[in-house]
Amino acid sequence: MKKILFLFILTLTLSRQKSNLEFDSVYHFKSEISDDKFYDLLEESESSDKNADLQEILTESHISDFYKTYEFIEKNYSDKKLIYSQLYPEIKEIYKNGISFEDSKCIPIYRDILVFKKNDSIVAISKICFDCEMQYTLMSNQETIEIDNKKILKLKSILK
Repeated sequence: MKKILFLFILTLTLSRQKSNLEFDSVYHFKSEISDDKFYDLLEESESSDKNADLQEILTESHISDFYKTYEFIEKNYSDKKLIYSQLYPEIKEIYKNGISFEDSKCIPIYRDILVFKKNDSIVAISKICFDCEMQYTLMSNQETIEIDNKKILKLKSILK
């Protein structure tokens, strides 16, 4: 039984490390939504499809429709900027897959979103809550990338 568990953990670790995020441009989207406004939207979300979409983008640790999410982000996040290409090696290092066991006690509000592109096609979307030090990253091939809290803090220093 111990051998099976060891092999399972080893396989999981090796398979996670194979996922490399390849990109040639990164866009940082930011929402300046206040906590009060966010909680008002949560209360209204049942009556409006737009608010329900915003709630999913801001709080859910999943992406139900990759391209619909991107379109929504482009229309509803107030700040968009292209990240300098000189920072790409650091960002690639941060997004190398790892196993993260740390969790947060707060409810994440994903105010920061990175959209990774290669040849003008979206290859990944990363939703980030710097307050909770949590993130959810989904690649276009439906693989997820996990980064630990230390890497999230490093990413915060790069983006701010």
